[in-house]
Amino acid sequence: MSLNSTGASGFSSSSTLAIPPVVAAVPEPATWAMMLIGFGMVGGAARYRRRSTKAAFV
Repeated sequence: MSLNSTGASGFSSSSTLAIPPVVAAVPEPATWAMMLIGFGMVGGAARYRRRSTKAAFV
């Protein structure tokens, strides 16, 4: 990002603000794989925890 000002002083009324275009980031396939493996592990842990914890209602 750059700020160009015209005139002798820094308080000129004519200035231009140049902002480069924003490019959307695309994750790599390895990132997707790690995310899916992580979700699978969290789901497996939740399922294991639900199975091993038996509620005893008296």
